[in-house]
Amino acid sequence: MKQSGSRRVPRAGHGRAIAAITLGAIGIFLSGSPVAAGNHRITLVTGELKDPFYVTMAAGAKAEAKKLGVTLVWQGPASWDPSLQIPLLDSVLASKPEFLIAVPDDDKALILPLRKFHDAGIPVLTADTDVADHSVRIGNITSDNTVGGTLSAKTIAEVLGDKGQVFLLCDPPGITTTDNRKAGFEAELAKHPGIHYIGAELYNGTDPTDAARVTDAVMKRSPDVAGMVACDGFAGLGAATAINEAGKAGKVKLVSFDASPDLVSYLKRDLISALMIQQSYIMGATAVDFAVRYLEGDHNIPAETQLKYVVGNKSNIDSPEVQKFLFVP
Repeated sequence: MKQSGSRRVPRAGHGRAIAAITLGAIGIFLSGSPVAAGNHRITLVTGELKDPFYVTMAAGAKAEAKKLGVTLVWQGPASWDPSLQIPLLDSVLASKPEFLIAVPDDDKALILPLRKFHDAGIPVLTADTDVADHSVRIGNITSDNTVGGTLSAKTIAEVLGDKGQVFLLCDPPGITTTDNRKAGFEAELAKHPGIHYIGAELYNGTDPTDAARVTDAVMKRSPDVAGMVACDGFAGLGAATAINEAGKAGKVKLVSFDASPDLVSYLKRDLISALMIQQSYIMGATAVDFAVRYLEGDHNIPAETQLKYVVGNKSNIDSPEVQKFLFVP
């Protein structure tokens, strides 16, 4: 069902409803997915192409597209940068896909580019990240990142025995996922009086080398720091490298988001104490399923779908229950 011209795309049927979905529920949900009546053309634009999180999301999206008999095109900028993603989206718009799944690189800068799709009658579903103006998309599917931040704070507090100096290494503001993780982390950490929070430090959000630089600077400035949480996988990789090179493995405890093969390797080497693992494959598959349902006339798509986090540690990382969530290389 191709939507064209200036007709506006209807909003999701559930309005502001939030669907919190577990793997089991999504497995049941996806198993009943209809095969598309036509070979719909869906484009997935991720925040970048290299991140194992997005490689895994795209793998899930491709598998679901193949199962449902639709065409999926995956694109993304070479690095996380709104100035690179915006012209890419303009090019995608010119190709006239039937549906766009987008991972916005900034919650405000990407509003106008996505509104162009909406105004052209091309439905937009945001995934992982989101934009501040929800009227330009029919829904968002993401991890429950506020809860993820809460879990990361509880985990680092438990690892440290509820005492010691802790800091957060995070991305620049304007990215909904990490903004929410920071909020959840700080709210939970305030409930642990034995933990001394020395604040949040920002790195450039894309480069483990920069994350390592910032982590090293904090450890030199605050030699008594006992633990830290890294807001994303690149931050975790850089932080683990800095801790190792400073000879502080086991002395400075690290909890990181995401579960790339390198992060899992660091976990097994005791450079990372725990991983906050997202269901990225399921996120991609569910986004395609929602897209096909919408194009087949079912507009009852949740405005907000939140996937639960899984906490991985050295004792459970090789278990089948956790292995199925790990990112592909």
